[in-house]
Amino acid sequence: MRVTSAFTAILLVEDDQTIRELAAAMLAADGYRVLSAATAQEALEVLERHPDVELIFSDVQMPRCDGLSMVRQLRRRGIDTPALLTSGMHAPEPWMLPAYTGFLPKPYRRADLLAALDRLQTGT
Repeated sequence: MRVTSAFTAILLVEDDQTIRELAAAMLAADGYRVLSAATAQEALEVLERHPDVELIFSDVQMPRCDGLSMVRQLRRRGIDTPALLTSGMHAPEPWMLPAYTGFLPKPYRRADLLAALDRLQTGT
C-alpha cells in the first residue's frame, strides 16, 4: 500500500550529480516532492529551511561527512525524520543504524526503493 502523496517531501542527499538527478526523477514520478542536496552540510541547511521534510534518502559515501554521520547528527539534534541510507560499498550492521533509519544496497530497483520508503513512513 502506497502512503506517498503529492505533499510528501523527501530530501535526497547524493554527491554524484547523475545519480542524484536520476533518483530525483524516479521519486518525483512517484509523487514525492523532492528537495536535493549534494553534501551533508547542504542537507542540514535544506532541513533548516524546509521543516516539512518527511523522509531523507541519502548516500552513505560522501566527502567530508558521510550519510550515516549526518543522520547521527540529526538524531543528536532531536530530528527524528525517517532516513533511508544507500551504498554500493558496504552495508552497515543493523545495530549501527540510528533510530528511524533503514538501509538499501546499491544498485537498487525502483520498486525496492519505493517499498523501503513506504516501510519507513509506516514504521513497519
